[in-house]
This record gives sequence, structure tokens and C-alpha cells, in this order.
Amino acid sequence: MRFLAVCQACGKDLPNPAPPPCPHCRTPYCSDACREEHWLKHKSVCRSVVDAGGAEKHYARYRAREAAGFAASTYGVESGVCAVCPPPDDRPERRDRYKLPEPLVRACGCPGPQGLARISSLAARAQAETEIFGEERAGQPNPWQHCRRCQRPFHGAVRLALAWLAWITYCDKPERSSERVDAMAALGVALHRNGRYAEAVVALEGYVAALHQFHPHALGPLLAARDTLASCHGRLGRSGEALRLRRELHDVWTLRAGAETPEALVAANNLASALLSADLVDEATPFLRGRLAAARDALGPDHEVVLVLSANLARAVLRVGALELEHVEEAAALLKEALYASWRVLGVEHVRSLEFQALYNEVKEKLKAFQPEE
Repeated sequence: MRFLAVCQACGKDLPNPAPPPCPHCRTPYCSDACREEHWLKHKSVCRSVVDAGGAEKHYARYRAREAAGFAASTYGVESGVCAVCPPPDDRPERRDRYKLPEPLVRACGCPGPQGLARISSLAARAQAETEIFGEERAGQPNPWQHCRRCQRPFHGAVRLALAWLAWITYCDKPERSSERVDAMAALGVALHRNGRYAEAVVALEGYVAALHQFHPHALGPLLAARDTLASCHGRLGRSGEALRLRRELHDVWTLRAGAETPEALVAANNLASALLSADLVDEATPFLRGRLAAARDALGPDHEVVLVLSANLARAVLRVGALELEHVEEAAALLKEALYASWRVLGVEHVRSLEFQALYNEVKEKLKAFQPEE
């Protein structure tokens, strides 16, 4: 897995195979000429890159410090005590190990002072738990990503900083080691959750390759990783790659669980979204009609999957005939039904309700254009 995929001199993508990197710190270049030309500038930092463990680790440390700084500005608190390492255990040498900006942050959903911690303390505890419990952790939340008390994921940038630190800690282990594979998974998900989609693709593709090679029967984690990978490609505007993955995931879930299970219907909705993103409206519309009917029969009219499918069908119908009253009225009826059900089941302030409300308001404005002027 390589995050430095461009020449550090000119910024071009690295060829495959790439020419030799810097022999000391492994900084990559696209050509021998770029490496030689860059040396006058690079030699002043080469030693520090070597001391950090090489170019990839140096990059990971930079990203960890960046995420920790953002976490401090977003979740930092002015006073309090670290819930992981309270005095007298809150020793400076623990913080110096990771060289991070280290104010206290509200790291998770634990109430009051229990949610306060320093990122280096969370990392030290996660490393200790990983070493102590080892394979016994299988099926348990990853301590690098989830709070031990509340079992919920750490907040945004806190989670990302810890994921980079996990990768720094385990990237030198053998490729098949569970710690290294888990660190790739944690980093991929954290990057995706923090909007770093290009880097998330690198981590997730490395994780998927490791699962195929060393854990070929781990179908659940593989499907979850490919789902997140498809989301990343979609966010990056790579509609063709996202659509390919969504088709594969839909086929797998349909064969594995059955076409009318929640998992297969969620995969169907994701596939429909990818079809719409790829402007394949003529394929998406009949597909959504069939899946929505099946979802209503299998899950009931108020299930969240049914509501999301209804909204996607409304989007597809509008794309087919935004200038035809019949299509606009159908979209309005779908969204009105989804909105009222969402208010009833999820609540008025739920993110789904707000999304449906915005779409319904847009469609009502379109309907006004068909009303005769007085």
C-alpha cells in the first residue's frame, strides 16, 4: 500500500514500474532526472525522513499531526483531566512518542469527563489492548477506532488521527498479520468518513487485496470494504468504477441473502444511485420500480429502505420527464408519502426527513410552473 503515488519533484503520477526512489529514505520520483534535480532541495530533509521510518511513514506522521491539530481545534476543551491517563500517569513522555498537538479533546460520545482524552493516550491504550488480547479481539470493536466505554466510534478527526497512528504502528509487520490488515481497514474507513476519498481508495484497495490473499473466506468484511470503496469512487466522480462495484455488490447480496432481504434492497438502492450518477436513467427507473414494489411487500411501507427507494425513484422520474406534468405529479406523490412516513417513523428533525423535505419542496416549485396564470 503506497500513499505517495506521485513524483515528489514534479508531481506527475509514478510510472509502473517506478524508477528507483531516494536510496536513503525511499522518497519516490518519476525519473532519475527528477531524483537528481530534486536532491539539492531534498537533502536537507532526507535525514528526518529516514528517522521517521521512510517516506511513507513520514507522510503518515504528517497526516496524523494534521488530523490531531484539526481534532484539537474542533473538539478541544480548555480544562479537564484525561480519562485514559489521569494524573499522575499523564506523563509527557507518552505524548512525545507520537509528537502530536496534545490538548484534551472530547473524543467520543461518553458523557461528561469520561469522554475527555489525549489522542496519544488513546493510541497507547489501543496498542496495549491489541498486544494483550491479540486474536481474542476477533469480532470486537477495533480499539483504535471505538471507545471502550460507550462502544461508539471516536469523533471525526480524532478517529482519523488514531487510524494514521495505527498504520504507523503496524505497517512494518508482515503483510498477513491481523494487526496490519486491521490498520488498513481502520484507516480506509476513517479517511472515507473524513472526506479524504482519494487516500481512502489507496487504503481500501490495499485492504481488499490483503483479504483476497490472506483471508479469502472473510466475505462480510470484504463486502463492507467494497461498499465503502464504491462510495469513494462515486464521491471522486469516477461513476464507471463506482457503478461496476455497485453491480457486483448487488449481485452478491442477492445471491447470498435473497433479493428481498434488507441487505440486498440496500444494495439495490445503492446500485440505482450509481445508475443515476452515470446518467443511465432509462435503466434506473424500471429497476427502481421493481425494487420498490418488492421492498414494500417484504419490509412494509414505513421501512427506511422503502423510503429511500421512493426518493430515488422520484429523482429518476424527474430526470425522465421534468417537463411533463404526469412525471412531476408522480414524483410529488412519492416524496409526499416518503416524507410523511419519515416524520412518523424517524422524526421531523432526522436527516432523512430533512432530505425528503428539501426534495419535496423542489418538486412543489416545479408543480407551480404547470398551474395556469390568473
